Amino acid sequence: MFKKNQKITITLFAVFSFGIAAAQDIGDTPVVRAVKSERISGGVEKPTGGTWMQQLSVMPTQAYEVKDGNYRSSLSRITLRIPRIGREKFVDVREAVSLIRSDGTPATTHIMFDPDGTSIDVGSKNPQSAVIVTRLRDDRPKDADSVLGGLDGGEQQRMLLSKQGFNYLRVDRDGDPTLQRIVRNRANTRRFPYEIAVLNESFLATYGITTYILMGTDSLLEFSQIFPCEKSNDADCRAAALRVHEEFVGGIREFSIYPSQVSAPIPKAK
Repeated sequence: MFKKNQKITITLFAVFSFGIAAAQDIGDTPVVRAVKSERISGGVEKPTGGTWMQQLSVMPTQAYEVKDGNYRSSLSRITLRIPRIGREKFVDVREAVSLIRSDGTPATTHIMFDPDGTSIDVGSKNPQSAVIVTRLRDDRPKDADSVLGGLDGGEQQRMLLSKQGFNYLRVDRDGDPTLQRIVRNRANTRRFPYEIAVLNESFLATYGITTYILMGTDSLLEFSQIFPCEKSNDADCRAAALRVHEEFVGGIREFSIYPSQVSAPIPKAK
């Protein structure tokens, strides 16, 4: 049973780098101030018993591009609009390989967008945007019903979570099924978005919105955000968070199928 401050996690390990991106003042998108790559020990998704540590290093400039308000990641094979959550003027970007296959190729990668810069101490109510790209395993079904149906522990576990205030919705994007999860008072943690934690507070503080999309023939994309509510009421904050999130998900410009550079069709919400 899910309780406040209880976390749903999966074990991974990660890698990240640090580099200053060219400042770009592009309309309503924040400036990308820095791009970082880091190595994390102690477990990204599930604590391994060791001390959580983060090591920063230089990200090769050829691994990413910031241009015309878009961010291109060679590692995650995606180009998307730089997300904005509130009034932030700039963001720092962190990239990682969080799971490696037995053949040494990436299984899961992620991109984190940190509004107003990356902080050493993660505040539980801090805004955050994350993109997780997972290559689906060849020894398991890759159809939408099987993949989406197994998320968050499967249908029975999602039913239990729904009783704890989690909302799950199926959203049609160009005929492609997606799964959306809405969590009131989701907390930001060092292992966001791989774990789910809820603030132990009775008043409204945040909304956490996640959308899962199957892309191409072998990749699952997760778009997750923490949206601070500040002084908004529940209905207004939820609506604002969903608007911001739709812009985030709708900001995909291109996604390449691994390992080729063939672009997959980008599903749009209806």
